[in-house]
Order: sequence, then structure tokens, then C-alpha cells
Amino acid sequence: MALRLKAVDAARRARALPVGPERNEYRQLALAYKALSENEAWLAGARAVIRRPQVASGPPRDWPPRRDS
Repeated sequence: MALRLKAVDAARRARALPVGPERNEYRQLALAYKALSENEAWLAGARAVIRRPQVASGPPRDWPPRRDS
């Protein structure tokens, strides 16, 4: 609930400012708070699984193909 209130507060502050970079910052902050408040996994403290890219260790052992005579 606290994140939703922070999102509302940031949105209200953004609306009170004239168009410009400071207003945009408050709008982005409001959207971030809203997204976090809707993310149940983040609220529960669950950690995301980090997928590591598979690194090729070189060409396959049968490469290049051999030509048997």
C-alpha cells in the first residue's frame, strides 16, 4: 500500500509542475512505484533466476568434417 501512495504522490507532484524535465522525472517515478506495487514476486522478496548465456567452447570435435578416402 505504501508504494501505491508514493505513486499517487509522485503523480500529483508531476501534475503540479510545468512541462519540463522535472515533471518527466516525477512521472517516471510514479510509473516505477506503480509497477513495483503490482509486482507480487518483488513484494514477496523472491529473487529472479539469472540465466547465464551459454558460451561456446569452440567448434565441435568433428569439425571440419574429415573426408575418408
